[in-house]
Amino acid sequence: MSPAHIRNYRTLPEEIRERLRPELEAFSVLWDRLVQAAAATGEIRTDIDPFVLHLFVAHTSEQLVTWPDYAKPSTAKTVDTILALMRSGVVGPGGGGE
Repeated sequence: MSPAHIRNYRTLPEEIRERLRPELEAFSVLWDRLVQAAAATGEIRTDIDPFVLHLFVAHTSEQLVTWPDYAKPSTAKTVDTILALMRSGVVGPGGGGE
């Protein structure tokens, strides 16, 4: 999906949204398949709901285009940060939070 598509989709008239819906649904199906495959092979912790993870990843990636430039110094660095958050969370070794 293009940044313009993501940014403007919800503001478009219903008729146009309906025409674009297949592209949005294909994006969602792709993420659903990726997450389900990772869950099936044990790559995702069993206490993580795959559907919630799917929504988190899909919606976060959709919104990247709306982030201010200073929040995304480079695509590679932004992706690395998101992957680190997904893999390890925000609590460091020995960190609390509970």
